[in-house]
Amino acid sequence: MMQVRDPLEWHFKQLDHAVGLSFKANFHFALVGHLLKGYRHPTPTTVARTIRILTMLLAIVARPQRRDKFEVTTDSVAYLTALVGYSDEVRSRCHIKHSLSHCMTDSVSQDNFIIDNSTTPSSASHQTISGITSTSSAITRRQKLWDSLEQSMLLQANQKQPTYTSYQSRSTRVSVSNENNVLLDPEVLTDVPTQALVLTTLATLVKYSTDEAEIRVLYQYLAEGAVVFPKVFPVM
Repeated sequence: MMQVRDPLEWHFKQLDHAVGLSFKANFHFALVGHLLKGYRHPTPTTVARTIRILTMLLAIVARPQRRDKFEVTTDSVAYLTALVGYSDEVRSRCHIKHSLSHCMTDSVSQDNFIIDNSTTPSSASHQTISGITSTSSAITRRQKLWDSLEQSMLLQANQKQPTYTSYQSRSTRVSVSNENNVLLDPEVLTDVPTQALVLTTLATLVKYSTDEAEIRVLYQYLAEGAVVFPKVFPVM
């Protein structure tokens, strides 16, 4: 694909500059950066097609090494990161080490939801007010969710932050099981640019997501990033 691009390099460089992506710096993340726009398309079939294309690309990059397509590598991590909020299979195969599920369950309580079940004729004005309030309530829930996670991230970073004195290439391991296949694995993502690209992709996804379940999942992985990549996360 890069060879085909050469004759039109001058035009493509302008496009890359406009959207802030570089295929020469990291092909996979640049491709994902363009495809992520498909998630924000108003047509559901386009969103579904985006997921299928990302899944297909994930299989393609794993094929030359005959690896499990869900194994986290420097080539596959871009597509796995893009899919983690939308694919149950990716989430089940690409884990996080520091669980925040309990914190996230508690962070959005019943008190944060405004529900108007009244059905009397005089309730019309209350329903209107409830409809207006629901929008601000959603924003409040999102902020409370992040505030709670932020506290947990700081706590885990201080108490459970692992120390990595050396890195071992994933290729030297005897095997990679489902249990130790971690999406944000500092033994695989050893360079700062890749770590930053992964976290930026997660942040981009959560920024534009409107589904609360997806937001919860993405925040969990971002919280993990704060623990395992403490030097990169504040910059991102």
